[in-house]
Amino acid sequence: MRKESHITQRNFTGKVLLLITTLTLIPVLLFLVSKCGTKTESEIKDEELAKAPGLEESINQIPKPKSITIKKLEEKDIENLKPSTPEEGAAFKAKPGDILVETDKIRVIIQQPSREIGVSTYGGNIIDADIKREDGTFRDIVGEENWFWFLGHTLKPEKVGKWKENIIAATGKLDLLDYINANGLAETVFKSYIPNFELPFKVDEERPIKATKYFVFSDGNHVKIIDVACNEGKEEIPFFFFADIIDSGGDVEFFIPSSELKGYGYKSPLPTGLSVFKTDFIAFVSEKLDSSYGIFPETENNVSLIVSGVAAIAYGMLEGDGLNSLLAIARGTSSKFITLKPSECLKNEKYFIIGNGSASSLTDEFFRIKSRKENSEVYQVKGKVSISGLQVLPSKPHIAVFDKQNKLITTAGGDIYGNFKLVLPAGEYKFVAEIKEMPPSEPKLISVPSVQDVELQIGKPSKIIISAVEKKISGEEINIPAKVSFICQGECPKKICIKGCEILSTSFRDYVYDPLPDGVQEVVFLKDLKPEEIYISPGSYKIVVSRGMEYSRYETDVNIGPGEETRIKAYLHKVANADGWLSADTHVHAVNSPDSPVSLIDRVITFAGEGVDVIISTDHDWLTDYEPAIALLGLKDFLSSLVGQEITTFSYGHFNAYPLKLDKKAPSDGALDWAEKYDRYQKYGIKESEKEKFRFLRSLHPKEIFKNAHLMKPENFQRNIVQVNHPRSGGMGYFDYVLLDTLRLTTAIDPCIHRIFPPAGTCGGADKVGGDTGLFIPLQTLKDMANLERFDAIEVYNSYYEIPIVINDWFTFLNHGVHITGVGVSDTHQKIQVHPGIGRTFVWVGKGNDSPSKFREDIAVKNTFINNLADGKVFISNGIILEEFKLCGARGNAEECAEMGWSNMKNLTSNFKLKIRVKSADWVKFDTLKIFINTRETAARSKQPVKKWPTPSYATSITPIRQEIEIQGNRFGWMVFETEIPLTPPAEDFWVVAVVSCENSCEPNPMFPVVVDKKVKPILITNPIYIDQNGDGRFTPSPPTYAKESPQAPHYENHQAEGKAINSKSKGRKSDSNNEERKMLLEKIIKSLHIH
Repeated sequence: MRKESHITQRNFTGKVLLLITTLTLIPVLLFLVSKCGTKTESEIKDEELAKAPGLEESINQIPKPKSITIKKLEEKDIENLKPSTPEEGAAFKAKPGDILVETDKIRVIIQQPSREIGVSTYGGNIIDADIKREDGTFRDIVGEENWFWFLGHTLKPEKVGKWKENIIAATGKLDLLDYINANGLAETVFKSYIPNFELPFKVDEERPIKATKYFVFSDGNHVKIIDVACNEGKEEIPFFFFADIIDSGGDVEFFIPSSELKGYGYKSPLPTGLSVFKTDFIAFVSEKLDSSYGIFPETENNVSLIVSGVAAIAYGMLEGDGLNSLLAIARGTSSKFITLKPSECLKNEKYFIIGNGSASSLTDEFFRIKSRKENSEVYQVKGKVSISGLQVLPSKPHIAVFDKQNKLITTAGGDIYGNFKLVLPAGEYKFVAEIKEMPPSEPKLISVPSVQDVELQIGKPSKIIISAVEKKISGEEINIPAKVSFICQGECPKKICIKGCEILSTSFRDYVYDPLPDGVQEVVFLKDLKPEEIYISPGSYKIVVSRGMEYSRYETDVNIGPGEETRIKAYLHKVANADGWLSADTHVHAVNSPDSPVSLIDRVITFAGEGVDVIISTDHDWLTDYEPAIALLGLKDFLSSLVGQEITTFSYGHFNAYPLKLDKKAPSDGALDWAEKYDRYQKYGIKESEKEKFRFLRSLHPKEIFKNAHLMKPENFQRNIVQVNHPRSGGMGYFDYVLLDTLRLTTAIDPCIHRIFPPAGTCGGADKVGGDTGLFIPLQTLKDMANLERFDAIEVYNSYYEIPIVINDWFTFLNHGVHITGVGVSDTHQKIQVHPGIGRTFVWVGKGNDSPSKFREDIAVKNTFINNLADGKVFISNGIILEEFKLCGARGNAEECAEMGWSNMKNLTSNFKLKIRVKSADWVKFDTLKIFINTRETAARSKQPVKKWPTPSYATSITPIRQEIEIQGNRFGWMVFETEIPLTPPAEDFWVVAVVSCENSCEPNPMFPVVVDKKVKPILITNPIYIDQNGDGRFTPSPPTYAKESPQAPHYENHQAEGKAINSKSKGRKSDSNNEERKMLLEKIIKSLHIH
């Protein structure tokens, strides 16, 4: 009564107090609502979801988080998340509109429906994840994880949003995963081994499946993912199985204890080299970012195929071993296939676990999940790794934990003081510790839970303090980036064992993805421009300090014991300086490529240490800018960069485009989508009744790719470059994949196999459509330098071993009267094994313009660089520098000289003399000069690439002269050779290319360890000099002819400067043989899947 009376009186003071109290409490109430997960309106209705029997039970097994917030990100939110960057090795990619879910333990971002070319094309998947951190940073290393059903379909969500207070649902239909074309693989690679092979089902057809992906957030460091598939059709759907495809993400190492590697890495030590494993779980760890994540399936007997940083997991499909399982899936003979009946719904469950950078932080959570389900106990074990006399370890230790059967259970990570902890079930275990600088500790056996404290001891390393200093002629000393290689004198003190040992090295870290060269203990890149400390196992070493092909190298022998310290000041001099040229690598990968777990900072360090001037980013279908990393490291004087893309079609070739305009707001930061859907029916005049027939033919024709890429040039550039990559690398090579005949410039493959609309208007190979399926570029288009549908450059040197094959194709184009620039690239994905900057492209920009700083600051120099690259003012090298290359001859009564470059073509008619001058550092040898002039017998028939070196017009053995300089007591040497050769060229227009190499005096290889592959020998390849001999203003050499089956072997004589015509020889690369059909077949599959 009193309360009613009080209100009735409408006391003014009371109303004000009530209003103030209410206003004060509203923010608090809102905060509590958000933190406690009070029920709010669902964004997705029940009828929009696919539901399988047992779904609710599976969801209810997961304890809800203590607090949870769900919000759609705005631009300002993304910055406030404080995400780590690709410079550090992170993989953060959230955009406005994506969904952030934050509990008291983890933060996860789920992508809204989208479209980007990649492992997960349409969104509806986890793209970023990390534990909650005290400093508020978001150290994401997650790539992408989504479905891989029917060997090529994935979820295309119609809606992604909140369903229940702790559940996000992504629901929709299946659509084609453009990233992978299993049908193209089957029709090309499989059929090359099994002519009548057919996949057991059509990949490129619609399936009436309603599908939902549930993300159930827990009270721990994990999300339970439940995948549901419902057959909405009237017919049974055979050959179904649940499968995922995973882009590994940032600067990570794979961790798969059930693999033959027993831990880290995915390149199998088996003779087949296949990365096919039984998979209990698959994890990804980054010590650099203290971040990790993993997929832990509920199912048993899973099998994984891992290629180029991308993993495909087939849940429950293991039959026998991994190889048999994969082949049974491909052939349709697996007993594990599921037939999805009409109206039937099935589900698959797995745990997405997020950790702090160690594998054990993931298994800790999984053991807790299992113990809760099984009502069992788990125990925390802690320990310390020590080195006598050191309070701080040289690097963080890894502690491998094995069971009684020597099966790896997990690997823990310690801090720099050696402390570690992990969770284990009761049992008997063996602990072994390792740091990267030293051999492992002695094993220690313990019993859990009776022992929960472990002490491990590692030997004491040696310390070398080293700096690299460039000695100028003036005597000035400048600290420079460099590479330091430790060559073992005898056996290496720390042995790396990945097969046949009781404890494999890969139980501690990944020693297989980027292995050290044989006989090398360590390779370190100096970056700080001051003395740097390097810890290493005690022993005897030859230390080699280098900075790429233009510099001398420093060598010294050391014998250093445990705990000892020595100082080295390595003097280098630029002995083979390429004045007027900028060196570049036009094919480079890093962390934004699935198969290149290298942070942008590490990538910059490697290139600065190798002395490259310009690094061009060409990540797979992603645009990357190296300039922030260069600035962070203070290396602007040593390296500059351009933004580009490797346009990575799955089944008809890879193409680089550069420079491109980066757009952080666009999908893949602005990369070209080579399979983007648009209305082709109207464009190609397809009848309405025939639309369904061509439904999946949505990949761009190569000429469309070239045109679209050319149109993506930045506004301040006059043009850009489109480059054909590794054209003869089997499953990755454009020329191989379209079955190119380089004489006729025709293709034989059915365009529909590659999901390209057939230019002939009907699917079929060359025999069905009149001899040419139209997947190459017409001759007149290639000849038109301004045509956007042509390509501008070709990788003559990508793999050293494929140079002979590609150079035949290149010469064939030249004989068609087509100018295409030949370039040299590394296509590096690692830091050591695939050598950054080898091969290398040198582009003429003029003296005074040939520094990274000038390139960065002056757009005119950048344009000169790109224009001259397109024009062919370029040479290719892995160690030899070109100083002069010109062809002089009579023009009327005067002598004129022509140099490399299409625009430098001259009308000369007689008295031809070729002038060439080359040099190298004295650790680079060369002894052979070959001259090619209109070399005609180079054309390849479809399916028959020419593998032998073409026959040179002239060849001679040469003897360079050693020269040296002494600067304040330090001697630096280099090799020089120059000659003038009279030529008698053909009567028609002609081109001239020179090749300088080492063929007789390079055993053992003098470039090792600067170039890590001991089989790679020095080589220089010029671009053509063009002579318009008839003076008609056009370039019309005699057309090419098919190569002969077996070119004759050459005979070299020691003619110092005589242009003696000889025949050609190439040792070629030995082909592998394998007697077992399955191994041979799967080897080819794996090679085809690699996405270099």
